[in-house]
Amino acid sequence: MEPIIYKTQPRLFILGMTFLGFAFFGFLFLLTFRNINDDYNILIVTLLVFFAILSLTFLFYFLTIKTIKLTKHNLVISPLLSPFSKSLNFSDIKNITQTKKEVKAVYGVSWTPSYIYTDIKTSINLVDNKLIKLNSIGQIDFDEFHKTFNKLRRGEGKIKEQKRNFILYLVDNFDGIIWIILLLILTTGLGYRIFTKQ
Repeated sequence: MEPIIYKTQPRLFILGMTFLGFAFFGFLFLLTFRNINDDYNILIVTLLVFFAILSLTFLFYFLTIKTIKLTKHNLVISPLLSPFSKSLNFSDIKNITQTKKEVKAVYGVSWTPSYIYTDIKTSINLVDNKLIKLNSIGQIDFDEFHKTFNKLRRGEGKIKEQKRNFILYLVDNFDGIIWIILLLILTTGLGYRIFTKQ
């Protein structure tokens, strides 16, 4: 396989919410299951099934988070924790774009919608009119990836492997960090309660 020149990093919001969602609902499943006391009524079974489905759904989304790797001649799309990947020649790609949309919701005592996070979609348009959409690439990450992709596509000399900057990654992923911290606190508290209960 050709050496990787650039690799995108998953957005912290997508990574955190899917993994913590899996853990949170898994812990709720365990907590409910441990406190049944042989009383399997319809409400308890419904709750167990509900928590199990939500936990597995979040796990599925976590396992299918995709990253993009650039080699000298190809763009490789692969799930985060999977050996399977899809390789595209640069000639198969018409263009790559990114769109942003602010997500708002009503929460708290106010009835006016408040900002939650920015939904970022990356679209890879292929020459055969197929479209590949990803939501796991941040804005700064996309800018660097897109710049490197265009240089490679034009064949602009030798391009060195791009080094990642951790501070830039955090800046790019500051969006939605409050929700991740909140879910992390809830999940940690719930896990602590489950595993320290005698």
